[in-house]
Amino acid sequence: MWHVARHRAFVILIITVALMSAAAGLVCAAAPYDSYLFNFWGDKAPAPQAYIPVGLVDGQSVGTGPFRRPQDMAIGPDMRVYIADSGNSRIIRLSPELEFELEIKSFVNDGQNDSFRNPSGLTVTDEGELYIADTDNGRLVVMDKDGNLIRIIGEPESSDRALIKDDYIYRPLKVEVDPLGRIYVLAANVYEGIFQFDSDGSFHGFIGAPRVKASLADIFWMRIATEEQRAQFQLLLPIEYANMGISTDGMLYAVLRETAVNKNHEIVKKLNPAGSDIMSRFGQLPIIGDIQVSGSDFVADSAFVDVLGRDYGMFSVLDATRGRVFTYDGNGSLLYVFGGIGDLLGRFRNPVALGEIGNKLVVLDNRGLTLFEPTVYAQAIHEAIQNYDGGFYKEAAEMWQKVLDQNPGFEIAYNWIATTAVLEQDYGTALAYYRLGQDRSGYSQVFSKLRQQFVSDYITWIMLGVFALFIFLFVGPRLRISERISRRLGLADNPRILAELSAHLDAMPNGAVPKRKKREFFVRKLIDSVLYSLHVIFHPFDGFWDLKHERRGTFAAANVLLALTIFTYVVIRQYTAFPFNYLKVSEISLVSDTIGILVPFLLWVGVNWAFTTLMEGKGTAKEIYIMSAYALTPIIILNLPATLASHMLIEAEGSLLTLVRAISVIWALMLLLLGTMILHEYTMAKTLVTAVLIVCGIAAALFVGLLFTSVIDHISRFVLTIYSELRYRL
Repeated sequence: MWHVARHRAFVILIITVALMSAAAGLVCAAAPYDSYLFNFWGDKAPAPQAYIPVGLVDGQSVGTGPFRRPQDMAIGPDMRVYIADSGNSRIIRLSPELEFELEIKSFVNDGQNDSFRNPSGLTVTDEGELYIADTDNGRLVVMDKDGNLIRIIGEPESSDRALIKDDYIYRPLKVEVDPLGRIYVLAANVYEGIFQFDSDGSFHGFIGAPRVKASLADIFWMRIATEEQRAQFQLLLPIEYANMGISTDGMLYAVLRETAVNKNHEIVKKLNPAGSDIMSRFGQLPIIGDIQVSGSDFVADSAFVDVLGRDYGMFSVLDATRGRVFTYDGNGSLLYVFGGIGDLLGRFRNPVALGEIGNKLVVLDNRGLTLFEPTVYAQAIHEAIQNYDGGFYKEAAEMWQKVLDQNPGFEIAYNWIATTAVLEQDYGTALAYYRLGQDRSGYSQVFSKLRQQFVSDYITWIMLGVFALFIFLFVGPRLRISERISRRLGLADNPRILAELSAHLDAMPNGAVPKRKKREFFVRKLIDSVLYSLHVIFHPFDGFWDLKHERRGTFAAANVLLALTIFTYVVIRQYTAFPFNYLKVSEISLVSDTIGILVPFLLWVGVNWAFTTLMEGKGTAKEIYIMSAYALTPIIILNLPATLASHMLIEAEGSLLTLVRAISVIWALMLLLLGTMILHEYTMAKTLVTAVLIVCGIAAALFVGLLFTSVIDHISRFVLTIYSELRYRL
């Protein structure tokens, strides 16, 4: 019976897996594009589908004839959809069910028939009034929902010629109206920002002018340029806006046209009535759509053409480069991505506008309207944000946990749960989830509270520990505490006697001295030589002189110090506290960490010996090796305690950790310089010249090594290709 039950359970498991695979296949078939997010380091991470396409509405299907270069759409409060079919110079109105209702190609204006010329933008107010940017006619046309003219707003007029010049040709491209009736217009060839009109249509000025950040080179040339040359610099204009949109809470969102040149990552703006950008950019990554990692910076790989403000602070942006829709929360964190370029349902040809009908998103492109329906995954995200916005934090955390059940790699969900845990003063859970979500700022804020609580609880013991440390450091030398400890450990032998005895033992015949005695003296000599590095780093002139002439340093001790340096580097990379550690798990490699220290060190020793041999240097290769290893001691004695102390610091105190590491490196470099001077008996000037030559030699050696590796790689590929061809033909 047990075997029968096990067999049935196995069959049920197989059927379940098959059904889940079939369901996943259906979802993938319904969504012909990849869904992904970006992790903390900017790498793509797969994610469940958030929206799937459910239909395409084009001009043929609704009976209006093919759309020709549609440029914009608007969705009214009654869910009717208006399309600016620019190529046909008409406005199309569709019902909430996306059925054709009305075509507006002409209207009565002052008793005469009037028409549009390339209408490129439109919007619908809460009262149902339709504002149309009649581009080539240089005006705004205001109509009711049935296409009857209400009024016309002409080109802006201003007595201030600095605002509008006499030869300026007004060509409105996009229009929006906020709940208070203020009218915002994007126009062609305008770099001062967005036109703002009062509700009566009078020009009020510009808002939201994009900032221009001149480079240091621009500032330098501007200083030395002539008047004519400075006039040319004035052509460095700000970036134009591509589109804008009013959110459900009345805020004006806008996107810049060219993203690649906007290095400050302020591509999407949220403008208040005064025109100031109040966008929250607290996400771990910038709001730039698709991301390309360039060194330590993130570069935009998208070109936004529309923005849609949504409920609860969310907003979506449309990327024309790859046809994707990116949705962010109110903090600027990416929630999901969908869409693509192509001819399949769910992909677009030249997408231009983005809208929302109920719970569906709709994208306008050259073919028409593509409708997308949220999946259970997206609905869970929306419900979680809604609960949090409404103050239902426990319910929000439960919904985020459901999101994580579908996508365990969703870092933002961990941070939302951690934020909820902070509100409930569950700091242990908050720390764990902030770590999973790679949120170092949130982690530091919680850790700061725990640290304050710990200090208040154990202040007495902390003060006793500080007092004991003070006694050991300042009173201990008077009581010779360290000497007594060293004597107990067998480290208080006279260094000169140890050296003479070691040389005497080496000179004696094999077998004359027991191996145990030899090992004992070797260990004592090794410990003494390693500890002598502490004298070298504080007294470099005497220390490096004794290393060479008094034989205070040994090859074995140098190996120990080099090994400790490698160990320190590994500890720094892998065990620095979370707020200061940006190492990927996939990058952890003991071999690469070892090579990262060993290869530069050996190159320094080899090139140092090669150049100083030609420049009458007095040091041998072995002495250079020993000197260089002893010069690395500051890296060991400063960074190991600093790495341990990093677990007691918060993100705002990271400058202390950076300072200690910088001091250790500068200290080690100074010791290398002084050691080279003393070892080879150079002057400081000659030492500096030698150091520069050594650095150039190392660079040349690396170049030759890379070139040799590349040549070997090409030869091996060529041989393999020839072998494959011969094998295929024979």
